[in-house]
Amino acid sequence: MGEHYLHGLHLSQVEATIYDSGTWKWICSLRSITLENMERVIGNGHTTLLLYDRWVPDSFLISHLPETDMPSEMHKWTVSDIVSNGNWFMRDQDLLPIWDCICSQRVPCSAAHGSGNVPVLVTSALKQPGT
Repeated sequence: MGEHYLHGLHLSQVEATIYDSGTWKWICSLRSITLENMERVIGNGHTTLLLYDRWVPDSFLISHLPETDMPSEMHKWTVSDIVSNGNWFMRDQDLLPIWDCICSQRVPCSAAHGSGNVPVLVTSALKQPGT
């Protein structure tokens, strides 16, 4: 289902069309609720999209960046793409507006040390009652 409807994009980047199934249209209609209540296992950072997965508390990093000035390849970067020698690595100056937010997060250890797919960092975006 993912490849048919997502075409390699993140759920937040696609829209349902009139030709899509009713189920897909329903999923898209619930997208904001789904994205607000996701929990993300970072693991080694290789499968967590830097800008489109909620791996920092309370927001998607894409919402803090002007997309028009962003290099197109940045849309496909993963968290592991900005880790070097066990530290955060500013790969591009376009990350400057969100750099403090990134640096406030723990570096995924397995991405830093290349030790496979062991889940080492879990962030929760689940809203708590009353927040």
